[in-house]
Amino acid sequence: MKNKNNFKAFTLVELIIAMAILGVLATIVVVRFPSSAQRARDVQRQSDLKSYQNALELYAMKNKGLYPTSGYVPATSLCTALGMTTVSCKDDPKSGAYYYETNASGTTYTLWGSMEKTVGNYIVCSGGQNGVATITPSMGECPVGALLTATPAPPTNTPAPPTNTPAPTNTPAPTSTPVPTATPVPPGGCSTPCGEFCCDGYGCGPGSSPGCLTGYCTCFTDPY
Repeated sequence: MKNKNNFKAFTLVELIIAMAILGVLATIVVVRFPSSAQRARDVQRQSDLKSYQNALELYAMKNKGLYPTSGYVPATSLCTALGMTTVSCKDDPKSGAYYYETNASGTTYTLWGSMEKTVGNYIVCSGGQNGVATITPSMGECPVGALLTATPAPPTNTPAPPTNTPAPTNTPAPTSTPVPTATPVPPGGCSTPCGEFCCDGYGCGPGSSPGCLTGYCTCFTDPY
């Protein structure tokens, strides 16, 4: 009696092909994952530096436009002066630190951190400019000309809109030409010269017809 439970196994060639495919997929994942992780950390660095920038601007608003005067120091050393919490006062997500420096009078500053996916430093300046540069800033001066991908400073005050155009004055409407009044005709009278029918309706007896005589309607005897 034959056994009905027939099992088919993979051949050696099929196993080798499957392992090769899995190896290629694993290599793709391993190669792509570090790149994605680096990009994510670069985005985090820009967000962290933006948080420091916001805190510095608030500080300057309360201190007559001056920033905490300092030489080349880690940005985390500012957290107490800026009133930043441990949540917003962050360091580099992988290694290293963010750095801060002002000019001697504390009127300008630069803040930066090293990038991974993009070569260079991401720099934030007190003037509002920010971007990636392959140099390290110094003395709180923003290296505007060296920023490879820069966000321009915010525009100055928008000029006021033009003054209102004066509305044209109303053109005076032409005056109406006065209609001449009719010369009053006395009762039973008529005008001179008299029209053919100007005295029609003037009561005349049989054998007479109305007519005009020296401005008055009168009855003339009909000729026989």
